Amino acid sequence: MLIVLFYLTWHQDFPKDPSGSFDQFKGFVRSNFELCKWIGISIVFVQGLSFLAAMLLKAIGPHPSYDSDDDYASDRAPLLKDVVHPPPYVVGNPVMGSRNNAWSIRITEKMNQANR
Repeated sequence: MLIVLFYLTWHQDFPKDPSGSFDQFKGFVRSNFELCKWIGISIVFVQGLSFLAAMLLKAIGPHPSYDSDDDYASDRAPLLKDVVHPPPYVVGNPVMGSRNNAWSIRITEKMNQANR
């Protein structure tokens, strides 16, 4: 954005536009300069607020010793207090539920015979 403000012949560095779309765009910006100016100011203002919010959140962060540049996965502070974590997954033989229908009994018998 600073290039546009300080380098007044910036538009000459672009290649020629045979369709004329760039000239139409420049004409639109010139005819609606007030609207474009307020849109630009709004964007800069929102970026400034985002930066201040990020600094504020970093300052009141949950862990004073937390460093996001660590090479290992550190324990992170939960966003909710007293959060219940799911149990870890266990890899092993599948556990069949207790079904008493004929199909389940046949499959269980076949699995038991295959495991012998």
